[in-house]
Amino acid sequence: MHYWTKIYKLVFLVVLLLAKTPLIALLVPPLTGRFVLVGCIIDKIRSVALFDFDKTLYNGFSYFDLLAKQTEEGVVSKDVFMAAQNILQEYQNGTAGYETSVAQLLSLQAAGLRGRDYQAVYDSSFAFFAESAKMYPFATEIFDVLRPTHDIYLVTAEPQFIAESVVAANGLYGYFATQYEVDEGKFTGTVATSLASNHENCVL
Repeated sequence: MHYWTKIYKLVFLVVLLLAKTPLIALLVPPLTGRFVLVGCIIDKIRSVALFDFDKTLYNGFSYFDLLAKQTEEGVVSKDVFMAAQNILQEYQNGTAGYETSVAQLLSLQAAGLRGRDYQAVYDSSFAFFAESAKMYPFATEIFDVLRPTHDIYLVTAEPQFIAESVVAANGLYGYFATQYEVDEGKFTGTVATSLASNHENCVL
């Protein structure tokens, strides 16, 4: 009996190490109660899938597309939109680096939203992404395949209301994104945490 106990423990460890998704549980023949227990434990294990957003799930730069819409709605001023275009032009001309440009864009937008109600900005963002035709068609198909076995997260340097909107519109699990400071439901105008640099992504 002691010999078989060791065998069961060994099988348990091997199966647990090989378990990448709950599908493995279906491949373990429940020959004994111990194997059934292994299958139940593995069935609780879920994998995590991380997706970037711009140019990965979304065909373009969502920051500028949403900024244009919210400029039309009066959420941000035209001065903010024009300043963002100037920063983009400097980046495209090679006079400014990527991380510097993104940091400037985030600071610009955060300042432009000072005093705005977070829920109103989120609602505008959600309406935009829920109806956007710029989401790649394969994104929904991939989400449907992964959702039963994976917790799907969005990882983006975009601000939290963009990430939160995309997550809600697509039924994803959560997100990691730049955070604009919000106090009592209103934007303060500052960037609390940013994912604009490789260093900050590594810290995350």
